[in-house]
Amino acid sequence: MIRKEEYKDLIESLDVGSSVAEQDKFLERAKVETPIFSDFILDKVDLVLGAKGSGKTSIFRLTHATKEILLDKSNLHIITGVEPQGDTVFELYKKDFSTFTESDFENFWKIYFINLIYNDFICQESFKERLKNYKSDINNFIRESVAIGIPQINQPTDLKSIVQKIINVINKRRIKKVKSGIVIDPKQGSFLPNIEIELEDNKYTKEKDRLPIYVTKLGNILESMLKKMKFRIWILLDRLDIVFEHGSQLEFLALRGLLRAYESFQVSKGDPFKYLRIKVFLRNDILEFLLTPDKFKRISNYRQPKNLPALTHITSRATKTPLAWTKEEIQQLMLKRLFLSTPLRTYYKTSMDDLNNEINRNEMWSKLFGDKIEQGDKKSDSLSWIHTRISDTYQATPRSAIDFLDGVIHEQSRLFNLNNVDQERLFSSQAVKHGIIIASKEKYTKETKNEYPKIIQHIEKFKGESARFKINDLKKIFGNNYVEIITELEKIGLLSKIGDAYKVSFIFRAALGVHPQF
Repeated sequence: MIRKEEYKDLIESLDVGSSVAEQDKFLERAKVETPIFSDFILDKVDLVLGAKGSGKTSIFRLTHATKEILLDKSNLHIITGVEPQGDTVFELYKKDFSTFTESDFENFWKIYFINLIYNDFICQESFKERLKNYKSDINNFIRESVAIGIPQINQPTDLKSIVQKIINVINKRRIKKVKSGIVIDPKQGSFLPNIEIELEDNKYTKEKDRLPIYVTKLGNILESMLKKMKFRIWILLDRLDIVFEHGSQLEFLALRGLLRAYESFQVSKGDPFKYLRIKVFLRNDILEFLLTPDKFKRISNYRQPKNLPALTHITSRATKTPLAWTKEEIQQLMLKRLFLSTPLRTYYKTSMDDLNNEINRNEMWSKLFGDKIEQGDKKSDSLSWIHTRISDTYQATPRSAIDFLDGVIHEQSRLFNLNNVDQERLFSSQAVKHGIIIASKEKYTKETKNEYPKIIQHIEKFKGESARFKINDLKKIFGNNYVEIITELEKIGLLSKIGDAYKVSFIFRAALGVHPQF
């Protein structure tokens, strides 16, 4: 039993951070090192795949946060191609990107990577001493860059300036006609100079007129120099799903262009690059979209594109399975978040290091949540019960776990203020169920609705219904396209097939009013 005087201090001390990695102040202090995180740091993978909220941005931010240590201890320089927090620079140029073809995007990314190396490595005063014995290599690098039309950066600048300069170069390669003349200003009645620039048509039929820039020699020069220096460079790209609308023509062209550019920097003289790495964090459903030209044909006014070439090379250093968290890892994540509270650690006489031990974790979990949420011999233990109810078809994500904790803490605080008495344990079953509801609403309103707007009309048809459906029930609900719709709902983790029936995943039930919720 926890005395009410102590309980008030404990519950008020809890702060589990943000479920959005870009805004999370506790990301480093409460990190959980999953196998994919270890593979990434050990340079076993370049293409990190995972669902939204599964922790891709956490790996990105943790790597960025330790860049000084990696540089000092491992001769590894981390260059981030997007801002770790806030809006990405690419969002400013959506209008420009809307005129790009796949080859334009391939060239854009190639030039972008080279310019990042100029900007964050070659032009940096802090690397001047390291580079002083490699002037010949740098001159070769610059000459080759000029020869293939890559704009030069003579002094460090910001990402916005780099992107704007590259877009200017891409558009210059596409200029078909320039007209000059004068126009009358309707407000002033005066004559003004006027220049009209006509760009080449951006249909696939014109792709052959804008061939990709050849960067293999440039990559070889850089890889050779880095090898002699015993120095490595990683360029990290993340948060691309917030720039390009999922399932859109723009996303398809932009990210296929990225994968083509990525492949160009993988091999040097027949051997895999070891010193220069392009590392991309990408949702697995987006990768599937990029590899499925048939889907693109439905939403594009272009002719159907061909399959992505060199696919085995592109995916050779991808994570073998998408980033996923086990029940035990989710438990560890939640406990580490809760025990960031000094009063909580003091009261339960534990430390953050103790939470790396399974026996200690299970003991602490039982003290906080109890052995069961619902009583009965056939009812599951509290960890399994919670994990199942914050999971979609495939997994529970860190984002849903943190949203759950936030909901539990707020509800428990409200209950304690209503009934200021000694408490049996830190969290009651009522508060836990409220946390499930909050996690469900957050998942649906902030993730599903934003990421999959085209199928929301179908999802809304589940509102107020039972969680279990026979195939004939779904046929009546969705009509003739029921097979295609069911497939899409399975892919996003909302529906799962159980025998001859389908079930709505627990994480979506409260948000949709599907019963039973728990």
